[in-house]
Amino acid sequence: MGTSFNIYARESNYRVTCFTGKVKVVSNSNESVLLEPNNHVELENGKLVMKTNYKTEKAIDWKIERFDFAGRSLNEVFREIERQFAVTIQFQTELKNRSFSSNFAKPGNVEEVLDYVCKSMQLKYIKQSENTYLVVKNN
Repeated sequence: MGTSFNIYARESNYRVTCFTGKVKVVSNSNESVLLEPNNHVELENGKLVMKTNYKTEKAIDWKIERFDFAGRSLNEVFREIERQFAVTIQFQTELKNRSFSSNFAKPGNVEEVLDYVCKSMQLKYIKQSENTYLVVKNN
């Protein structure tokens, strides 16, 4: 009673944010942390990494139609865009781990999002078919 929290789980990305009450988080290796309000934990390289005094509103940006990609890999960014817009985004492996940091309102269509992400990273996207995009370096 009185506990509220948010869980973000996508492939190997796992994050839990506590708003009120307490939340116990246990990893597959039985490592555990007890989150209190304004605490946040992420699974990084198999280890739980806790942050205190976390800006909890970042964890629920999805509720107000916002993307928050603070220091996230392009792989994670593109996978979330795929999920949100039911498209496929292909890109060169060398771009996979490049870091992207931004937060912005979720636009009405995938091409607006791709414009925003690609321009800031010196990339461009090419529409391959109705729901498939290719992202490449903008030479």
